[in-house]
Amino acid sequence: MEFNSNISVKDEQHLLEKAIASEVLAFQNYSNLTKIVVDPKSKERLLHLANDEESHVLALTSKYRKLFDQNPQTPSPKRPESILSRKLKEHISLDAKKIIKLAISEEEEAIKMYNFAAQQTGIEELEKLFLSLVGAEKSHIVVLNDEKNRIEQGVAEWI
Repeated sequence: MEFNSNISVKDEQHLLEKAIASEVLAFQNYSNLTKIVVDPKSKERLLHLANDEESHVLALTSKYRKLFDQNPQTPSPKRPESILSRKLKEHISLDAKKIIKLAISEEEEAIKMYNFAAQQTGIEELEKLFLSLVGAEKSHIVVLNDEKNRIEQGVAEWI
């Protein structure tokens, strides 16, 4: 395994651990949304997003184990939560469009993180994984925007 001389093994591990923690949080957020959304099609789409995020966790964890021959450190429970996860956990009333806006914002942050990680890593297979996750997160934004349009057109009722 060859590493970029500008980035240490510790930094590579940190990039992956941060990505894993981000995907775990996204999985939890979408899973929580499936519990409160009433529209069956929307619920199904959110469940699909949750499953995607879970598959990202598994892919990142697998890559971590392969590259570093150890399990990643689990995210600390004291780790800051996203605004969306705090709102969902506290059962703070949000309208559906605000929820979608927050979810899109978090997907956009994930895209920035993965683009940054792809540029920073010195491991080609890790760069490919990060770039594939950029594509996946972009597809999530498409789904979320479609859900927003369905709500605005009165086709779907979330809450």
